[in-house]
Order: sequence, then C-alpha cells, then structure tokens
Amino acid sequence: MNAPNARDEQFIDDNPFPRPSADPWELGVDVVSVPTPAIDEAMRLLDAHLAEDGAEGVVLAVSGDYGTGKTHLAAQLLRKARALPGDEARYAYVGAQEGGGGFHTLYRGNFLATFNRDDVIRHIREYYAHIVADSLENTGFPAQVTRRLRELEIDPQHFVTQFNLAESTFLQRLNADLAKVTRNEEYGTALMLLLRNDLADQVWEWLRGEEPDPLLRERGITSRIDDEPRALEAMGVLALLYRGRSRHFVLVFDELEKVLPSSSRPPAETIAAFRALTDLATRQGIFLVLCGLPEFLEAIGQNNTEHTITATISTDDGLSTDQVLTYIRRSMASTRYGPGLGPFSADIVQFIALLAGGNARRVVQICQSCYRMSLESRRVDRSMVRRAAKGRSEVVDERTVRQQIGSELQNQAREYHTDHPVGGEDGPRVPYWVPVYDTGCAIFLTDSVMDDTDAQRLISSARAVRTTAPRVRTALIVNGFVVDTVRRDLEDGFSEPPLIYARERFSEDFELLLRRLTGPLEATEDETAVIRANISRLAAAQTNAQRYMEQLALQVQSMRDTTERQYAALARDLQDLDPARRRRPLPEDVEMLFTEAVTELKALTGLDAALSEMFGAESPGSITGVLLRLHNSEAVRTVGVAKLTEAVITAFRTAVEDWHGQLDGPPSVRQLERLTVFCRAFDTVLEDLPIYQLNTLGDLLPRSSSRTAVIEHHTRSRRQTDMYGLLSELGHRVRQAFAGAGPGGLHGH
Repeated sequence: MNAPNARDEQFIDDNPFPRPSADPWELGVDVVSVPTPAIDEAMRLLDAHLAEDGAEGVVLAVSGDYGTGKTHLAAQLLRKARALPGDEARYAYVGAQEGGGGFHTLYRGNFLATFNRDDVIRHIREYYAHIVADSLENTGFPAQVTRRLRELEIDPQHFVTQFNLAESTFLQRLNADLAKVTRNEEYGTALMLLLRNDLADQVWEWLRGEEPDPLLRERGITSRIDDEPRALEAMGVLALLYRGRSRHFVLVFDELEKVLPSSSRPPAETIAAFRALTDLATRQGIFLVLCGLPEFLEAIGQNNTEHTITATISTDDGLSTDQVLTYIRRSMASTRYGPGLGPFSADIVQFIALLAGGNARRVVQICQSCYRMSLESRRVDRSMVRRAAKGRSEVVDERTVRQQIGSELQNQAREYHTDHPVGGEDGPRVPYWVPVYDTGCAIFLTDSVMDDTDAQRLISSARAVRTTAPRVRTALIVNGFVVDTVRRDLEDGFSEPPLIYARERFSEDFELLLRRLTGPLEATEDETAVIRANISRLAAAQTNAQRYMEQLALQVQSMRDTTERQYAALARDLQDLDPARRRRPLPEDVEMLFTEAVTELKALTGLDAALSEMFGAESPGSITGVLLRLHNSEAVRTVGVAKLTEAVITAFRTAVEDWHGQLDGPPSVRQLERLTVFCRAFDTVLEDLPIYQLNTLGDLLPRSSSRTAVIEHHTRSRRQTDMYGLLSELGHRVRQAFAGAGPGGLHGH
C-alpha cells in the first residue's frame, strides 16, 4: 500500500493540463497541440520561409480575442525554429507589458530584457569576428585562422591588436551593415565600445535610453533613445545584430495591444518607424510575428497597406468539439490513464466545448480544474464542469464590476441610478438606469450565461422594461462568458449585443456601448437640447477630473506611507531570522517573489494598516469602526482568508528555504522534482482558497486616517486581478527561478 503523501504527490504531478501560469516559452517541453486552420497556415508560411535561403523575410500578423490561442501559435513557430540543427536559425520572444507606454516603454522594458547585455556583447563579438575573418580571405592567412575567428576560438579584438590591423576599417564595415537599419553611425560606435570593459556600463545605459555619458559624447555619441521612432530604430539594430550570419531569425512580438491600448491612432512618426521595422524584416530575411487583439492591428493601419505585412491570420474561429476531443485524448496519453479520454466522456467533452465557446484558454482551464476535482472519483461529471467554468471565468467578483461601472459612468458625467424601478415603484427594476430625456437606457449585469434557462430569464427582464417604457434601450454586461447556443437569443433580446467584461479593455468597451445606446435616443431630440446636455456633461466631466487629481495626490501619499511601514516591517523580519538561515539566504530573485506576494497582499487588504491605526493618535475613534465591521460575518470570513493566504505563502517560503539550504550546488533533476512537488502543492491549496473574497476586504474595513481616507476606485480593480495572477503564478515562478529558465528570453544555437 502506498503512503498517503506519496499518493497525493502522484496525483498532483499527474495533471496534464497546464495552469494559466504555465510558461509558454519552455520550448524544450513537449506541449500538446491540435491542428487548427490558423496554426496550419502559420506553419506553412514558416516552412516556406525556412526552405528559402533567408534572403526575403515574412511579416505575419496574428490577431484574435483573449484566449483564442495567439500565444500558443507563436510558441509553436518558435519550437519549429528551435528544432533546426546547428546555427540554422535563431529565435526570440518579446512580450509587451501591462500599462501601455508605447514602443519606447516596450523597448526599455521587455525588449532589452530579452536581448540581455551578455548576449548582446557575445553577438557583437561574433559579428565583429565575421567582419575580421571576411577581410582576411585571400590574404595569405591560413584558413584555420579564419575558421577559429568565426567560431570565436580567437578573440577578434585581441587578434586585431596583435597583428596591428586597421580597426577603423572594420568599424566602417560594421556601420555600413547597420546602415541597412539606420543612417545613425552612433550605433556602430556604441556596439564596438560595448566590447570594452571600461565603457560597457556607459554604453548599456545609453542603449537603455539614458543620456550619453561624457565619455561617450567624446566619441561622437550625443543623441538619446527617448521616443517611439528611436526605440523602434534601436529594435531594428539589435534584430539585425542577432540575425548575424544565421540563415533565419524568428522574432515574435506578443500582446501588442498592451503597447497602444488606446483606440486612437498612433502619431505619424510612430507609424513611419514601425513601417521601417517591418520593411527591415522583409529586406533582411527576418520572420517577424506580430500578435495582438484586432484593435491593435487596426490602430497601426495594417488594412491600409501602410506596412509590409505578408499575411494576417485570425485565431477567432475557436476549437470545434472534435478538436477538443483530440486535445484531451493527446493530453491523457501522458497520464496514468493512458490512451483514451481518461475521466472524461464524449458527452462531457461536448459539454466543455459548449461552455467554453471554442475558446482554447477556457477549454484548458476547465479541463485542468475538472481533472483535479476527479482525482478521487476518477470521473468528471457535469457539476464539476459547471463549477470549473464559473470559477475560471468569474475571477472578478460582482462588487468590483459594479464599482467599475459606476466609476465609468461618473467619468463620462452621466446621471445614473442603481436598482432603479422603471415607470414607478412597482415597475420592473434594473441594475443601472441612465436617463436620456423622457426615457433612458437600462443596463443589466449577470454572471455566465450557461444555458437557455439563464438566457430566457434575462430576456424576460428586458422585455418587461420595454413594456413599461417602449422607447427604452437595453444592454447586458456579462461577468463571465456566454455559450454560443444562446448568444443569438441575447443579441435579439437586447438593443445591443452582450458586452463580455474584460478588465483590460472595459473602459473603451463601456464608453462605446453607452455611445451606441444613447445615440439613437439623442438623435430624436431637438438639436439645441442635445448641445446643452453635452455641454453640461463636459462641465461635470471636468469637475470629476479635478476631483480625481486631488484624490490621486492623497493616494500617492498613502502608498508612500504604506511602503515605508512595509519596508520597516520587512527589515525587522530579516533581523529575526536565525543565524543559520542568514548564512544561506534564498537567492535575491526568489526572495523578491515571496516579498512581492506578501507586500501586495497586505497593500490590497489594508488589514494591518487598519488594525494598527486603531491605537494611533491620528484617529483614536477608528477602533469602533473596526469592531463594528468585524461583527459582520462576511468581514470575519474575508479577514480569515487574507490571514490564511499569508500563512500559506509563509509556509511555502519556509519549505523552499529548507530545500535550498540542503543544496551544495546547482539543483539536480531529482532535487528540482522535489521542489516541483512543493510548488504544485501550493497551487493546489491556493485553488481551494476563496481568494476572490480578498477583493471586498477594502470595503469592509475602514480607512480612517486623513491621508488614507480616499478609496482608490480607479486602481483597485487592476490591483485585485493582478493579485489573483500574482498568487496563481507564485509557485511556477519560484520553480522557474531555480530551473534557470525565466519567461521569454532569446535563444540561439
């Protein structure tokens, strides 16, 4: 008989479906994939490109909604390039970061993190070695010397100095090559200076966008990479450098909607610089992949032939039931079940495909949760699928969604009423009512619509409102997802198609929805009345903006105070560590992962700050407010979740620290497997914790200090969902830190 713990570890490690935090850039790991038209077409383009000599490049635009498989498609292309022998191909992945900021932010952040300093220096040395070796052909130098130069067995700089060769000639050749990207000779000079130990730091800071050091100015480097065109130009220089003498270079830019999240068109100079980058890829034989939401591709004008885009592929078609069946069968083959569907049945697979609406990410997430829930019974039933579907789609609780809807209505200076009875006190009630002249707009809010019963309930509510107010306009916001079988009924039952809540783009989506709702009603009114109403709203919006700026100033001060308290607490905690642990601390990057999780958890809940302020002189009456709220059972449960989550993180950190203390060098495969058991155990415990309740804690506990009295309506929803992702990814990121394979990164042979 197996020990219980051994059995649990087997079950934990047996789940074949990747978690949302799984790193798609573990290119050496076999990933289950099923053929789709989008993947087949992308592979066909890459195969055709690889079959050529690499003289002409390809610019592939991959567009699609969230979770439709854009990242998976890109990873499959990178795996194809990775499988080529020798120096046949190099490849790189650059993921955009949250918060926009344009291409300049993308360059300084993720792009340079991918093309790290050591790699850049190695590729410069390689590029320079080839230039020197080319100049020695047919000059009497032995062929063995030029071969050793190209393979970096001989240091090219030392070789040039030893034989008193003309370094200026080689620099001119390097600048001539870089002129394919830019006429700015500063890059050629900077790349050569990066090979010098005494100037490498200054050059790297300049490449990061800082002002050039006086030592660099003396050598002709006087400009600064501080705007969109220069950032795109620098990307082209590094891409050309990394392509080097390799036949092929596959470069992926992912989640580009985060670069320009606004619906407005980028400036003309940014469009021109982006065109230069795509032109470079075409001319220099680079296989460039641009992944993003359809809105991004529209923003850069790809439909107006403004860029050298070879092909556009959409991933929005979704997975069919047969494709989901194939995916689950292939996934089960690596488990204890072996060939077949394992705990799934054909009927259950069809139900999963129906609820997921063909969305690849939802399919994987539902399967992952269902498999975990079936460990004891070894059978997945419909109730498990429903629980998994709701848990995976409704990460944001209803309270958070309602707060954001209210904030957006205030930002647009719209009068609105909540839980409003239409036509009088006995009339049908709607969650949000926006008056427009003698009628209005009724906005309904619901969680996932999973069957016809859910849909008809909502349609009946909208019909009752229209019966009471015939000119009313109706809309539905869904905090979850809608199965395809009822989508058409909902579109017919409301004035507008249902709006699926997505944090990343809700502001833009909601603004557009309101415009479509109110437009037809305002068009029927007198023009003077419309103008007067618009002016009134603009004045109110200006007042709201001024109020927000004042709140923001208080919020910044609040964050500063909180951070100072947290750093002081962290310093005390570090002093309390026993001497044995201080002698062998966790690696800095791993320590930061745990510190970040605990710090963000405390900042989100504000629990410690609220309790400490009970005894502060600044707000002596706050103890009453805290105690009154703790009489609320919901508050007590939520406090318990917050403290239990913090305790689980602390226990996880202790286990990792003890494991790390037993290492006498880099961890072996067996030791990494042991760490993996810890990490996945943490993930499993976390899934059973109702951490979504943490979103409500800030409302249940008071913020009584005068400096912290403003509740951050505009930033809290982002922090809440970021907290969920941070906790969900903690185990995976800890494991990756010790395995030495961080997310993204450039790879070559």
